[in-house]
Amino acid sequence: MVMSSNKSSITKKSPNKFVNVSSDIDAQFALQVNRWLFKPLGIWPLKQDSPVIEKLVASSLRIMGLFLLAFRLVPGIHLLIKVKKLSASVKITGPLNHGMMALLKYQSLIFGQHHLIDCIQEIFADWRELNSMNDRNIMIKNAKRGRFGTTVCIFFTYGGGIFYTIIFPQLRGINVNANNETMRPLAYPGYYGLFDSQKSPAYEIVFLLQSWGGYVGHTITCATCSLAIVFGMHACGQLEIITSWLRELVSEKKAQEDSNELFSMIINKHVKTLRFINKIENLISRVCLVEVVGCTLNMCLVGYNLMTCKKVGETTYMIDWYRLPERNALALTLTIVTAQKPIIMSAGKFVDLSLSSFSSVMRTAIAYLNLLRTFMD
Repeated sequence: MVMSSNKSSITKKSPNKFVNVSSDIDAQFALQVNRWLFKPLGIWPLKQDSPVIEKLVASSLRIMGLFLLAFRLVPGIHLLIKVKKLSASVKITGPLNHGMMALLKYQSLIFGQHHLIDCIQEIFADWRELNSMNDRNIMIKNAKRGRFGTTVCIFFTYGGGIFYTIIFPQLRGINVNANNETMRPLAYPGYYGLFDSQKSPAYEIVFLLQSWGGYVGHTITCATCSLAIVFGMHACGQLEIITSWLRELVSEKKAQEDSNELFSMIINKHVKTLRFINKIENLISRVCLVEVVGCTLNMCLVGYNLMTCKKVGETTYMIDWYRLPERNALALTLTIVTAQKPIIMSAGKFVDLSLSSFSSVMRTAIAYLNLLRTFMD
């Protein structure tokens, strides 16, 4: 996909007309972090006059990204089919879910590039069509907020990814299985039928490819989050400009003719901003669906792991405890009582991370959405 390049004007159309002579620089500043994340994935829109080599590099990066994601996903699916125990299947499902989410989001971004181009062109146009220095300051403030939010997202996403993919397998160390075989840990377990992934140099190659695949997956996560943050803050900046114009509209210093012109500008800006928000929704709606479904599955997996605490109590009660000495049998009571109240993970000690809590949040969100639609109608 290519994007047309529009240059900002460097001359004023009239003495009273404000022209942002650095509009392209400002827009590039607002989108800089997004470009850093999207270019390694090969999905940042190119200009129409981009060299052929640059287009080939972008296509090669997309193919390489899909290969690295598939290299994590396919062996994991193969292993999931071969595994018979439910507990082992649950452990494999977590990394598989992350890989599947990354692949689906990558596919959504690739096939939704025309929506991305529309949003980027809208942002460049908004920076060119500023009417005062105050409007520019508002947009710069929101652009900085968008960059800061994206930076925080990058820090936590890459931090967790590096720990899980590279550091955590090394901390687990080398294990010996029941067949007296040495097992070196991998972040993403899988079955490689064509070769033994535990022998050198196959292990090192698999570990390296999985690390690069993890980088691609976490870059996709950061890229999708950056769209929601930066584009969302840009829309907030446009709405803040409209708010400032509304305050100016009721100012007694405004002449009637100027008020009519400003009122027309407010209507046009509001309609344009709503269209921009609709374009954002078209761009990230499928990505958000993948996040909701994938995160719901993750919460179910966490809940399943925590349910094993209750199984400890049930097993303690169902064993032939009456064969034990009286003192030892009485000591099992503490285990049963403790297991009846399993450990519950929470978000900030306020909300329990469980399927029931997620269902409550979804019901509340839908009810709030219906309420907003009622007021808008």
